[in-house]
Amino acid sequence: MKKQILINQYNKCFEMLTEMIKKYDEKIWDDDKNYQHPVWQIVYHLLYVTNIYCSSTEKGIIKWPKQKVNYQFFGKTPWPPFEEVIADEPYSKSDMIEFSEFVNSKIPVYLDDMKPEERCWPHWYDEVQLEFQLNNIRHIQHHIGQIIERQDIASNFKYDWK
Repeated sequence: MKKQILINQYNKCFEMLTEMIKKYDEKIWDDDKNYQHPVWQIVYHLLYVTNIYCSSTEKGIIKWPKQKVNYQFFGKTPWPPFEEVIADEPYSKSDMIEFSEFVNSKIPVYLDDMKPEERCWPHWYDEVQLEFQLNNIRHIQHHIGQIIERQDIASNFKYDWK
Protein backbone atom coordinates (compact mmCIF):
# COMPACT_ATOMS: atom_id res chain seq x y z
CA MET A 1 0.00 0.00 0.00
CA LYS A 2 2.70 2.51 1.02
CA LYS A 3 4.74 1.58 -2.03
CA GLN A 4 1.90 2.28 -4.48
CA ILE A 5 1.13 5.61 -2.86
CA LEU A 6 4.77 6.65 -3.24
CA ILE A 7 4.86 5.43 -6.86
CA ASN A 8 1.73 7.48 -7.59
CA GLN A 9 3.28 10.60 -6.06
CA TYR A 10 6.55 10.13 -7.95
CA ASN A 11 4.59 9.64 -11.19
CA LYS A 12 2.80 12.95 -10.60
CA CYS A 13 6.12 14.70 -9.91
CA PHE A 14 7.67 13.34 -13.09
CA GLU A 15 4.58 14.20 -15.12
CA MET A 16 4.85 17.79 -13.92
CA LEU A 17 8.62 17.86 -14.51
CA THR A 18 8.31 16.50 -18.05
CA GLU A 19 5.56 18.96 -18.94
CA MET A 20 7.64 21.81 -17.51
CA ILE A 21 10.72 20.76 -19.51
CA LYS A 22 8.74 20.54 -22.74
CA LYS A 23 7.23 24.00 -22.24
CA TYR A 24 10.43 25.62 -21.00
CA ASP A 25 11.78 28.44 -23.12
CA GLU A 26 14.70 27.09 -25.14
CA LYS A 27 16.42 30.51 -25.07
CA ILE A 28 16.92 30.36 -21.31
CA TRP A 29 17.36 26.58 -20.87
CA ASP A 30 21.14 26.92 -20.61
CA ASP A 31 21.35 30.56 -19.49
CA ASP A 32 24.43 30.83 -17.28
CA LYS A 33 24.84 34.57 -17.82
CA ASN A 34 21.86 35.68 -15.75
CA TYR A 35 21.88 32.74 -13.34
CA GLN A 36 24.65 31.01 -11.47
CA HIS A 37 23.22 27.63 -12.43
CA PRO A 38 21.32 27.13 -15.68
CA VAL A 39 17.98 25.34 -15.62
CA TRP A 40 19.32 22.21 -17.30
CA GLN A 41 21.77 21.81 -14.40
CA ILE A 42 19.02 22.20 -11.79
CA VAL A 43 16.96 19.57 -13.63
CA TYR A 44 19.98 17.27 -13.83
CA HIS A 45 20.66 17.76 -10.12
CA LEU A 46 17.11 16.91 -9.10
CA LEU A 47 17.03 13.82 -11.34
CA TYR A 48 20.45 12.59 -10.25
CA VAL A 49 19.64 13.00 -6.56
CA THR A 50 16.18 11.49 -6.97
CA ASN A 51 17.68 8.47 -8.68
CA ILE A 52 20.19 7.76 -5.94
CA TYR A 53 17.83 8.57 -3.08
CA CYS A 54 15.03 6.34 -4.37
CA SER A 55 17.31 3.37 -3.93
CA SER A 56 17.01 1.69 -0.55
CA THR A 57 20.77 0.97 -0.61
CA GLU A 58 23.77 2.69 -2.10
CA LYS A 59 24.79 -0.51 -3.88
CA GLY A 60 21.35 -0.77 -5.48
CA ILE A 61 21.66 2.47 -7.48
CA ILE A 62 21.13 2.03 -11.22
CA LYS A 63 23.09 4.71 -13.08
CA TRP A 64 21.77 6.58 -16.10
CA PRO A 65 24.15 5.70 -18.95
CA LYS A 66 24.64 9.35 -19.98
CA GLN A 67 25.42 10.78 -16.55
CA LYS A 68 28.51 12.95 -16.22
CA VAL A 69 30.82 13.00 -13.22
CA ASN A 70 29.92 15.60 -10.59
CA TYR A 71 27.40 17.50 -12.74
CA GLN A 72 24.89 17.09 -9.89
CA PHE A 73 26.84 19.52 -7.69
CA PHE A 74 26.43 23.27 -7.62
CA GLY A 75 29.81 24.91 -7.11
CA LYS A 76 32.40 22.70 -5.45
CA THR A 77 32.37 19.01 -4.60
CA PRO A 78 31.36 18.51 -0.95
CA TRP A 79 34.50 16.50 -0.11
CA PRO A 80 38.22 17.26 -0.22
CA PRO A 81 39.85 18.65 -2.24
CA PHE A 82 36.58 20.60 -2.81
CA GLU A 83 37.14 20.98 -6.52
CA GLU A 84 35.12 23.44 -8.56
CA VAL A 85 32.64 21.60 -10.77
CA ILE A 86 32.62 22.84 -14.34
CA ALA A 87 29.46 21.64 -16.05
CA ASP A 88 30.39 22.95 -19.47
CA GLU A 89 28.48 20.52 -21.69
CA PRO A 90 24.79 21.30 -21.21
CA TYR A 91 22.21 18.57 -21.41
CA SER A 92 19.38 19.18 -23.87
CA LYS A 93 15.72 19.21 -22.97
CA SER A 94 15.32 15.84 -24.70
CA ASP A 95 18.22 14.44 -22.64
CA MET A 96 16.53 15.54 -19.44
CA ILE A 97 13.20 14.07 -20.52
CA GLU A 98 15.04 10.81 -21.23
CA PHE A 99 16.71 10.95 -17.79
CA SER A 100 13.35 11.71 -16.17
CA GLU A 101 11.78 8.66 -17.84
CA PHE A 102 14.76 6.55 -16.81
CA VAL A 103 14.50 7.56 -13.14
CA ASN A 104 10.72 7.22 -13.02
CA SER A 105 10.94 3.73 -14.52
CA LYS A 106 13.37 2.64 -11.77
CA ILE A 107 11.27 3.85 -8.84
CA PRO A 108 9.03 0.74 -8.58
CA VAL A 109 12.17 -1.44 -8.66
CA TYR A 110 13.83 0.65 -5.95
CA LEU A 111 10.72 0.72 -3.76
CA ASP A 112 10.39 -3.08 -3.92
CA ASP A 113 13.39 -3.19 -1.58
CA MET A 114 12.21 -0.39 0.70
CA LYS A 115 11.89 -1.25 4.37
CA PRO A 116 9.75 1.68 5.55
CA GLU A 117 10.80 1.63 9.22
CA GLU A 118 14.54 1.03 8.70
CA ARG A 119 17.05 3.86 8.52
CA CYS A 120 17.79 5.25 5.08
CA TRP A 121 21.18 4.55 3.58
CA PRO A 122 22.58 8.08 3.30
CA HIS A 123 24.21 8.31 6.74
CA TRP A 124 23.91 12.11 6.72
CA TYR A 125 20.11 11.87 7.04
CA ASP A 126 18.49 10.85 10.31
CA GLU A 127 15.35 9.39 8.76
CA VAL A 128 13.69 6.06 8.14
CA GLN A 129 13.26 4.99 4.52
CA LEU A 130 9.59 6.00 4.22
CA GLU A 131 10.23 9.47 5.60
CA PHE A 132 13.26 9.77 3.34
CA GLN A 133 11.09 9.07 0.28
CA LEU A 134 8.77 11.91 1.33
CA ASN A 135 11.84 14.14 1.70
CA ASN A 136 12.90 13.10 -1.82
CA ILE A 137 9.49 14.04 -3.27
CA ARG A 138 9.68 17.40 -1.46
CA HIS A 139 13.11 17.99 -3.02
CA ILE A 140 11.76 17.33 -6.53
CA GLN A 141 8.86 19.71 -6.03
CA HIS A 142 11.13 22.38 -4.53
CA HIS A 143 13.23 22.47 -7.70
CA ILE A 144 10.22 22.27 -10.04
CA GLY A 145 8.80 25.35 -8.29
CA GLN A 146 12.17 27.11 -8.54
CA ILE A 147 12.40 26.41 -12.26
CA ILE A 148 8.80 27.42 -13.01
CA GLU A 149 9.30 30.68 -11.13
CA ARG A 150 12.47 31.40 -13.13
CA GLN A 151 10.59 30.80 -16.38
CA ASP A 152 7.76 33.03 -15.22
CA ILE A 153 10.12 35.87 -14.35
CA ALA A 154 12.06 35.55 -17.60
CA SER A 155 9.20 35.38 -20.05
CA ASN A 156 5.85 35.93 -18.35
CA PHE A 157 5.26 32.20 -18.67
CA LYS A 158 2.21 30.97 -16.82
CA TYR A 159 2.27 27.29 -15.90
CA ASP A 160 -0.99 25.59 -16.82
CA TRP A 161 -1.75 23.71 -13.62
CA LYS A 162 -4.01 20.76 -14.25
